[in-house]
Amino acid sequence: MNQLLRLVVIVQVLITNLFAAGSELGQLPLYSVLPFVGILLSIAILPLVKYDFWHNNFGKISAFWALLFLLPFWIIYGYEIALYELFHVLLL
Repeated sequence: MNQLLRLVVIVQVLITNLFAAGSELGQLPLYSVLPFVGILLSIAILPLVKYDFWHNNFGKISAFWALLFLLPFWIIYGYEIALYELFHVLLL
């Protein structure tokens, strides 16, 4: 129950910040938070439910969620901004 409450608070803060804070690129649409929530749920649930599957495929699962965000971002903002932001995140 405590973990569920933490997850709800984190999602609420993320959604609030998504609408409240603007960036130099503009506000991202609400659906862009779904891959983040998906990867958090994958990290929290899959090791408990399917440990062997998670252990063997966590890189592929993480790449799936990253691409699920990156492809629409690429389409909306263009490849130059998307590649810049991708490398910015990778080099942090």
